[in-house]
Amino acid sequence: MKYLIVVVAIILCGCGNVKSKKISKEDYGKDWPVSVDEGTVKCIDGTYVVFEAQGKVYAVNDTAKDETIMSDHDWSNIEDIRLDDPADPDTKVNITPILSTGLILCK
Repeated sequence: MKYLIVVVAIILCGCGNVKSKKISKEDYGKDWPVSVDEGTVKCIDGTYVVFEAQGKVYAVNDTAKDETIMSDHDWSNIEDIRLDDPADPDTKVNITPILSTGLILCK
């Protein structure tokens, strides 16, 4: 199912260049920013950073978020699974571990 979502996303955006890396809470420990324990960070077409977990694709960077709004992508917003900061419940945990991994894939 998760591969079908990626294939559909590639077809819809007209892009064929996808780089990916599996990451997990185990990799990042206390810096892990989301409520799922593992997933795959993807760079699509050298531009869009997304995180796939439990059959859903989440837009991570602003470019992917904008693409979701401007097109027919069914990408959810990473904010949907982003954890609250235990030190300040009014803010969220820094998304950098996922975002930086995706941006490295986009290079």
